[in-house]
Amino acid sequence: GAALTSEWSAQRCTAMPLDDRALDASTGWSRDSGSAHYRQTITRSARRGAILKKNLSARSLALVATRCPGCGTVKVLFDGTLLKRVSLGASTTKNKSIIQLARFSTQRVGKLTIKIVSRGKSVLVDGLGTSAR
Repeated sequence: GAALTSEWSAQRCTAMPLDDRALDASTGWSRDSGSAHYRQTITRSARRGAILKKNLSARSLALVATRCPGCGTVKVLFDGTLLKRVSLGASTTKNKSIIQLARFSTQRVGKLTIKIVSRGKSVLVDGLGTSAR
């Protein structure tokens, strides 16, 4: 007799980060490239008060950034409310670090702002992870 087989796999929701180039940058940021970064691009600044922003819709948010010795600190706000203060300092350099920022009970629409609060320390933003789930 013929054998009946079935092959299937669980459906997966994969969230692709927004590249750093999708974020609007204030004065003080520079755009660089390199193979160590997500989609080979990075946005960097050491200017206190420099801002990256993006209007978006999401249920969860994560920052994709480089952590390194001497790296700076940012505040991440959503519609003006502080989500998290993030120190990007680390003992060794780690590119494409994913830092969870927030998970909301429902999908939110608003403006995400990343603001440098340290002085004279590099901040390297590689992207923004957003998910509708």
